[in-house]
Amino acid sequence: MYYVITSVSNDAGYKMSFSYQLDFRGRSFIRGIKFTNDPNELSHLQHPQKPIQVKISNPDDRDPWPTFEEVPVPFLSKHMYEVLLAAGVNNIDVYPVEISHPDGTIAPESDNYFVFNLLGAVAAVDLAKTVYDPNTQVASMISMSFDSLAVDESKAHGHLMFRLAESLTTILVHESVKAALEKANIPLIEFYEPEYYAAL
Repeated sequence: MYYVITSVSNDAGYKMSFSYQLDFRGRSFIRGIKFTNDPNELSHLQHPQKPIQVKISNPDDRDPWPTFEEVPVPFLSKHMYEVLLAAGVNNIDVYPVEISHPDGTIAPESDNYFVFNLLGAVAAVDLAKTVYDPNTQVASMISMSFDSLAVDESKAHGHLMFRLAESLTTILVHESVKAALEKANIPLIEFYEPEYYAAL
């Protein structure tokens, strides 16, 4: 079985927010495309300059440092990355990140994080069981809206973690990965059974 994984606020409702400036127009960490070292390739398809620059927005001392963040650029803690690797996830590239405060000072916590690129977007929506607007042009959709998701597990081809091709911001993990993350007590993440997950 697969579950949708998301980042969440702490019990008090606080969550740190961030901003990210694209280095090249067209750069995307959510399309599931591996970056290249080929200097003849388009700039936004080449490996990004390191470290990737991320800034804290509207800082509040009550905001917890996240474990897993999806916007404005996907990043995760090194601990979570290690747990994913140990669970068998092998389709994730990571890049060092430099997280700065609004005054420009670099947060020492930067050393605990990676920006990540989850490779491979899988078209695994079971359209017959998913609740969505019937006028949606699914064939060309990368940001599908749905009220209830159904996953055709035969189309997942055994991937342990992947982006949904029809909704690139939706990340799915296999139940074995969910169990590994829960056993490691990774905080500030939540799992949804697909049928109870909505994307707008």
